[in-house]
Amino acid sequence: MRTTKFTSPLEWDRSQYQPPLPKALKGNTIAIEGELTTSVKDCDQIKELFPQSYGRPIIKLISSEKKIQKKPLKIGIVLSGGPAPGGHNVIVGLYRFLKKHHRDSKLIGFKGGLLGVVDNKSVVISLEMCKKTFNLGGFHMLGTGRDKIDSLKKKEATRKTAIKQNLNGLVIIGGDDSNTNAAVVCEDFLKHNIPCQVIGVPKTIDGDLQNEHIETSFGFDTATKIYSELIGNIMMDCISSRKYWHFIRLMGRSASHIALECALQTHPNLVLIGEHVKENEIKFNEIVEMIADLICQRFKQGKKKHGVVIIPEGLILFIPDFKQLLDRIDEMFGSNKKKQDWKAEDLEKYLDEKSDTETKKLFIDLPKAISSQLLLTRDPHGNVDVSKIETGKLLKWSVRKLLQDRATKIEKEEEEKKKEKEEKKEETEEEKKKRIKKESFITYMKHWSSMTHFFGYEGRCGFPSNFDCNYCYALGHTAGHLLAHGKTGVMAVVQNLKESVDKWVCSGIPITAMLNMEKRLSTWRPVIRKTLVDLNGKSFQTMLGRSREWALNDHYRSLGPIQFKGSNSNAITKILILNQGGDDTEDKIEYKSNGEKKDEDLK
Repeated sequence: MRTTKFTSPLEWDRSQYQPPLPKALKGNTIAIEGELTTSVKDCDQIKELFPQSYGRPIIKLISSEKKIQKKPLKIGIVLSGGPAPGGHNVIVGLYRFLKKHHRDSKLIGFKGGLLGVVDNKSVVISLEMCKKTFNLGGFHMLGTGRDKIDSLKKKEATRKTAIKQNLNGLVIIGGDDSNTNAAVVCEDFLKHNIPCQVIGVPKTIDGDLQNEHIETSFGFDTATKIYSELIGNIMMDCISSRKYWHFIRLMGRSASHIALECALQTHPNLVLIGEHVKENEIKFNEIVEMIADLICQRFKQGKKKHGVVIIPEGLILFIPDFKQLLDRIDEMFGSNKKKQDWKAEDLEKYLDEKSDTETKKLFIDLPKAISSQLLLTRDPHGNVDVSKIETGKLLKWSVRKLLQDRATKIEKEEEEKKKEKEEKKEETEEEKKKRIKKESFITYMKHWSSMTHFFGYEGRCGFPSNFDCNYCYALGHTAGHLLAHGKTGVMAVVQNLKESVDKWVCSGIPITAMLNMEKRLSTWRPVIRKTLVDLNGKSFQTMLGRSREWALNDHYRSLGPIQFKGSNSNAITKILILNQGGDDTEDKIEYKSNGEKKDEDLK
């Protein structure tokens, strides 16, 4: 843990910020049971796997004059999965709730993710620890990890930890896999009569942990603002040097929410939304041709040698022919339990056995640097690690090759025409202009320049925006209230987020209501369903309606760094505004200068 001695002026200033609380969490709060729930899909299978916790009601927290009996609580809390801006505020929010609830309450932090719960590696969270991390990025107060409580041995160890620590509750902060783990732990505790409640908190910068109950996960707002600033910086360089095409790959393995939000904020020439690619069955070579066509069109229109393409991290999972290749690789991994380093020839042999000619050709045609990345071992959840597959470089390589092939083809055609004209009269001035123009175009295609970028870790631990500070602080208090009312197996949820904080609505949603069955490493498992970009939704349709204009013109928009004070400090994501029925009015806003000089002085 860092000491105050090394705190920057902005860190100190942010630590003084006090997030407001929703009206429902001020004063006395009671929990009201609402409608009973069922899982989103595969109800019978989920009910069979979670007989103790399935079908519980939605919990609503409302302010009341009625006081509940307050007794000391001892609560454990753990950070799980990748970091997301605002995580510390969930911890601080819960800490402050517990101390307000009863001064003898304690908050126990488990170190290094869920494995810290299994191994009972913990620390008592103090006021000093909270002060050092309040409103700041990172997960360094406790650290994090990607382990799962997925075996009988780990479940037994977790029960022992809960008993030894004498916990009244355990709060698991994480994404879809981590909250699925919360449901598993809750069911196991109920089955063995362990008096420890389990609460989940929705976290992921990817934005795919959203549904009818969860409007957005924390961290998405901050991360997309950070990425948008970086994209805006590149765009400004783009129109300054006017010689590079930039392929920008953004985090987002299973869904393209980050790419969509950053596109709405920055207006790139092209954004590839994975869900749109899948829906329209756009093959890899068609994507390459689409980009090459745009490059040629922009050059012919105004000799624009620059452009920006935004790519979601998990794009290749949505491309039909690539998905087929990855499925074959998964089959190869799944059918061979013995761990080994796979080589290209191993897959080629496997594809031969499957008589998969097209898939094999796609694999063989790939650059060796990319094909080797496809054969890397899987993550703990059985997923291909798409962050290590450099899709931007693959597209850059493929587009360059196609442009060079086109240039060669045009050159040959021109040579043929030249031979035919040898016996004819000398070329006219008009023909000369056309020839020079075509030669310029051929030269451009031959020497087309591009750069690739991957923005991933840059967005995970930044200073949380005001929205994420407020949201996470409210989530921490919400989790506390749910625990104080004896609720378990629910996720702390805050809704009505496009309104001011005092109008936010706080609830507890049964985690089993979000589960369905999915195949992971050849085995069907219960998991929280990831939410993909809705192609009929207002966010995507808004982007689609503007994409043609962005493609050919430089409508680049620089968001700039995150603001903590001033008119733009409480801005929220465009996706949240649009998905909740609001309008994107950026084109209608007239901005007025706050500078001291008048417009006349600037002429």
